[in-house]
Amino acid sequence: MSYFAWRRILLYSPVRSPVEPVEVVAGLIFFIGRNPDIQDHILIGQRKSTDSGGGFWEFPGGKVELGEGLFEALRREIKEELEMEVKPLEKLAEQVLQTPSGKWIRLSLVAAESLQECFVLNDHLAAQWIPASQLWSVHFLEGNKNFLKEVEAFYSRRPQIRKI
Repeated sequence: MSYFAWRRILLYSPVRSPVEPVEVVAGLIFFIGRNPDIQDHILIGQRKSTDSGGGFWEFPGGKVELGEGLFEALRREIKEELEMEVKPLEKLAEQVLQTPSGKWIRLSLVAAESLQECFVLNDHLAAQWIPASQLWSVHFLEGNKNFLKEVEAFYSRRPQIRKI
């Protein structure tokens, strides 16, 4: 089996890793505040060049600590990384994948609302609010890119949010 065929199996099927994967949560954070210029935009962060996947963009989030649920972990991680308050709504998707460093992770995407448009860069090189229609043109980490179809499905179910 070729490397690319194996990689597709890892990314697109419910594969069990040889070890228990590290739980990681990513937030599909959209703005629901009063600023019409960024209404329903999605927050993305650019990883620092010194981090694994440096320069790529991601949906902000991080590791789930022992005893935490996904929603608690997302609130904590966003508070630590961006000094923002978010309201998690629902888990949209999950995938098990192997990082380039060989570590197995279970990455969950959780939709969350934010009334704050301002953030502080404590962990990212950059962050920005972008229209959902521009997500496909962003240079995402591979695991985050795999979630774009779930993002489209989420937006199609929520008529108060502009469709992508």
